[in-house]
Amino acid sequence: MAAQRKRDVETMRYEREIEVATNAALEAATEIRAHFGAGDTVEYKALYEPVTAADVLADKILRERLLAAFPTYGWLSEETQDDGGRLQSERVWIVDPLDGTREFIRGLPEFCVSVGLVEEGVPVAAVIVNPVTEEVWTAERGQGATINGAFLRVSGCDSVANTTSVVSRNETRRGLLSHFEDIISMKPLGGMVSKLVAVADGSADATFTCYQRREWDIAAGTLLITEAGGVVTHLDGSAIHFNQSDTIVKGVLASNGIIHHDLVTAIARAQASRDDAPSNG
Repeated sequence: MAAQRKRDVETMRYEREIEVATNAALEAATEIRAHFGAGDTVEYKALYEPVTAADVLADKILRERLLAAFPTYGWLSEETQDDGGRLQSERVWIVDPLDGTREFIRGLPEFCVSVGLVEEGVPVAAVIVNPVTEEVWTAERGQGATINGAFLRVSGCDSVANTTSVVSRNETRRGLLSHFEDIISMKPLGGMVSKLVAVADGSADATFTCYQRREWDIAAGTLLITEAGGVVTHLDGSAIHFNQSDTIVKGVLASNGIIHHDLVTAIARAQASRDDAPSNG
């Protein structure tokens, strides 16, 4: 009986966090959906970093709901100025209120509300919502990942040659991925969270970027993939740690796990080949 009670407690460890986060994410998604296609004014926080009223409103909803329910938890969000106070917290919400803002602006339904909870630097709970399709993905450490209640599983692809990787539409358009074309089939898709979801549900075998992302881009999606049986690392295969003082993540590789080591090797070779190529300058 004691062992059974222990398992029950472990099973419910983040149940309330997921419930509150799901309700908050759905509320934020409703607000985003109301702005979708409405011609919101687009501002820029920095070069190539657009922000809309929907981003800001979604952030406000999530921050108010999550911190009201869990006032001792830390907070890191793309749309909130980081004061570093989260570094003193054991548990921290890592949030992207609207991942895929470029797609939102262009009218493409490839954007999501992403809410991750990390404990001592490790993702332990996640909620992701697509405001247009109204799909809801959740994950809890050690308890699996789901979409609308049905369990997710990564693909069974076991060969890099047969791998389909979803990649950045922006990086593809700018020709930044051309040196990978001979080793992997690539499909452009908007929003980092949407790409991670595609790996988690098996509709893609992998996703990668050689360029920097932020913790809020990948925290929730990382747990979704790992709980669906996959792996998420830096490009060199090393582990990613969250709630760091510097929130930049330099290069990300996510896969079904089966092909992960081979992808690390293949990507490194392609990068080295590009670096060794003679300059036309």
